[in-house]
Amino acid sequence: MRLELGKIFIKDVQFSDVTKVEKGVLYINKEELLKEVSGDERLKA
Repeated sequence: MRLELGKIFIKDVQFSDVTKVEKGVLYINKEELLKEVSGDERLKA
């Protein structure tokens, strides 16, 4: 297996039921995001 580094140009960000990049749009699963950042003292709300 080989790791390749590339650039992805994001034109828009939207919430979705899955996290993915498709046609320049970053879709983020809101529940997964909140679970990942909860407890981070640097974030207020």
